Formats: sequence, structure tokens, C-alpha cells
Amino acid sequence: MGTSSTKSRNRDDHFLPQGYLRGFIDPARRTLPRPLWVYFLRTQRWEPKSPARVGYKRGFYDYSRDGKPDQTADQAFMAFENDFPRIRDAIIREGFSTWSKHRDFLLNFGQMLRARTPFFHQQHRSWTEKAVSNLSPREPKRAKELAKNWAITDMRTEICRGCAWFSKFDWAMRFTRDPNNPVITSDVPLMVEGSKEPDLQTAIDSGEDTIVYLPVCWQMCLVGHRRKGCEETAEFPSPALYHLRVLVANYADEFLASPTKQTIEDPDLKVYIGH
Repeated sequence: MGTSSTKSRNRDDHFLPQGYLRGFIDPARRTLPRPLWVYFLRTQRWEPKSPARVGYKRGFYDYSRDGKPDQTADQAFMAFENDFPRIRDAIIREGFSTWSKHRDFLLNFGQMLRARTPFFHQQHRSWTEKAVSNLSPREPKRAKELAKNWAITDMRTEICRGCAWFSKFDWAMRFTRDPNNPVITSDVPLMVEGSKEPDLQTAIDSGEDTIVYLPVCWQMCLVGHRRKGCEETAEFPSPALYHLRVLVANYADEFLASPTKQTIEDPDLKVYIGH
């Protein structure tokens, strides 16, 4: 079925689901029209935003008009986006202790987030542009259209692969109850520490010291260790939470999202983040 027959084109396509971003809203701000605090690296300013107005790009998932994919990006995302808020809220309501029964869903959701990022999309688009430019050397515009089509299909394929490649890790849940000392996220919502490899999967395979972080909401972060024996569920020590915020800020390309405005200062940080 063709994309043009199933969805309008040139929409504001969210690469970070709005339901995911709502998990980073301070409960005290929930009723506000712009309840989410967003720090934009370009302007170096915190701004209050609606989740609908951040984490999107116009026409990001549009195949070319003559493209005929067997499935749209919307269809690939639907089940995850529908189920995630319910599962996240249940884990919080149950005091974080039941997260492990949802482990596979959360890791598959993390795989989806990774595959939806502009970084993943651009990386695969660059690879395919080099390949298809040989097919249409006199039609550079057509080559770019084909490359984008293939990048979107690669994204869907990556989502369908699921989380099996995370099985090398021992996963733990770390939580906080203070929105002033929160887990935060960014436009790059899956992070790796302990490896110098730029590609995530290569980094994950690169050594025993690799750690993967997946912010779930401002209260929770999944942490994957290659070494076994990590306590399964525990409260985040404050220094570890601050370290996580530094890591998130270093990975971000465009913005951070947080329930409260944060000051993040570190010698290796790309920019100073303050109020």
C-alpha cells in the first residue's frame, strides 16, 4: 500500500513520540499548556514547550510520491506508542518493582526510539545515497528520493528486529522521586558509555565495560551492564543522576527535555547548560 493513500504528507512527524515526552513533565506543571522544559543547544536557552511542539521534523517519514512501501512508518510505531504510556504509568504506580515483567517491551521500545532518531536516519540515508547515486547519476534529485525511501525502510526493518541484540546485557532499573533531581532525555534517547565506537551496535559489542542507558521518564532509567550482578531495582544515587544528565547533554544534537530547568556543568560538556 502506498504511503500517500494512508496518511497526509508534510506533517510534523515526531521522531520522539509525544507520549514518551509526556513522561518528562513535572506533575506540578501537568495542566499547563506548555508543561515540558526544553533546552535548545542552538540558542542555549530553556523554554517551556508542549510535547506536540518538540522532537519533530516536517515530512520526516514521507516516502516519495511514487514509493510503494508495504507498510507506513505510522503502522510500524502504532503498537509501541499506544502501549508505552500505560506500561510506564503502571510501573510507577506499582513502586518500580514490577518493571522486569515489562523488560522486553521497554527494550523493544528503546530499539524503536533509536531507529527513529535523525542520527540513525541520516546515517542510513548517507549510506544509501552513495549506493543509489550510481543508479541515477544524471538525476541527483531522484537519487536523494530513493535514498530517503530506503532509509525509512531501514528504520522500519531495524524496529522489526526487536531487542534481541540487548540480550548480552544485565538490565537494571534506576529510579528517582524528585523532579528537581530527575532523569532527563534528549533527541538522542539511547546512550552508550565505556566505548569509543560511534556506531551504537559496534559500541555495544566492543567490550565488557560498555554501559547502555535508556531514559524511560523523569522517574526511571534502564541501565544495561555487560557484567552481571547489578542490583535489579534501586534508587539513583544523586551523583549518578547528575552523571547521567551530563551524558545525556553530551549525546544531544538539538535539545534536552526535563521536568525542571537544570544546570549542567562539566569540563567535557559541549556547552554550559544553566538557567
